[in-house]
Amino acid sequence: SYASRSDSPNNDRLEIRSSTDCGVTFDKVIVELGGDQLAVKEVTGSWIPKSDNEWKRLYLNLDSLIGYKDARLAFVVTNDNGNNLYLDDIEFFIDDDPTPLNISQPYAIYNSPLDFRITFDLPKREDVRLQIYNTLGQVVVDNILPETLNQTYQVDITNQTSGLYIVRMQIGNQITGTKVFLGH
Repeated sequence: SYASRSDSPNNDRLEIRSSTDCGVTFDKVIVELGGDQLAVKEVTGSWIPKSDNEWKRLYLNLDSLIGYKDARLAFVVTNDNGNNLYLDDIEFFIDDDPTPLNISQPYAIYNSPLDFRITFDLPKREDVRLQIYNTLGQVVVDNILPETLNQTYQVDITNQTSGLYIVRMQIGNQITGTKVFLGH
C-alpha cells in the first residue's frame, strides 16, 4: 500500500529484482513502479493504510526462475521523501492465474465440463493426499500433493465418464469427503 503525497515530488520507487546465483547478484528487474503507479490515493502527510481497499494487488509471473534452486527475490525501495510503502501478504502460487480464487476454507473444489481444479489456502505447508472415488467405490485418482500451501492443482479426469464422484482429502490428520459431479 502506498499513497502519493501532494506536497512531495513523488519519486519513490519499488523494484522487485531476481537472482539465480543465491543473491550474489540481483541483475534482473522483474518490475519497477514509481509514484502514481504505486499509489492507491493521494494524501498530505504520512500514510498508514487503514482498510482493505487501500491496498493494491500486484501479480508477477516468475516463470523465468523455474528450475533455479538458488533463486532469490529482492524488494528494493527508493524513498525520495515521499511516503511510506507497505508490503503485506506476499504469496507464491504454482498456478499462473493473476486472479486466483479467494477462499476462506482450507480448500475449494470447482469444475467445468473440461476442467477440474482444487485450490488450497492452508496455514502451513502440508502433504495432501487426494483420492477420487467413483460410485462403485473404485479409486480413480490417488495423488500425494507435496508441500501444499496456497496453490491450485488441475486434476486430470479426462479418462473418466461423467457422473458423481467422491473427493477424499487428507490434510495432516484431518480427512474430508466431498461429492462432486464431473462432466465432460
